[in-house]
Amino acid sequence: MGALLSDIVGSLTVLLVIPAALALSIPMTPTTRCDIIERNFYYAPDGHLIMEQYIFWDWLDGELVVVDWRLARSCTRVSSWKSMFEITAYTRNSVGAYVHPLRVLAYEYRETHTLLDPEQANTKILRKKDRRKLFKGLPRSHRSP
Repeated sequence: MGALLSDIVGSLTVLLVIPAALALSIPMTPTTRCDIIERNFYYAPDGHLIMEQYIFWDWLDGELVVVDWRLARSCTRVSSWKSMFEITAYTRNSVGAYVHPLRVLAYEYRETHTLLDPEQANTKILRKKDRRKLFKGLPRSHRSP
């Protein structure tokens, strides 16, 4: 009985130590939150697509304000996870490579098709310089757009 218990405890120790060691060797992606992640398709009046972008929104004093945005090509697809939506956005370095991932979580996700740029229109409510930037810790040369 003692040998069996010893084998079980030894096996549990191995099962607990290996995942912990793996977790230490895998770099963690910084995570932040916003209230809404929006995938926006912005069209010209003649109907051609100008750009596809992800806009990150927060509620501020009862109004939705843009906190940051990224071109869709610099983001992963949105996935849902435990009643939250998740996206990983990247910034570009000085040679144009996508680096510095940031995982963004939100409780709401939406897709919109517009004839105006909601991110630009929102500057009437909150100026760009007053926004809470999701990527604010990065050097300016690494920010995108």
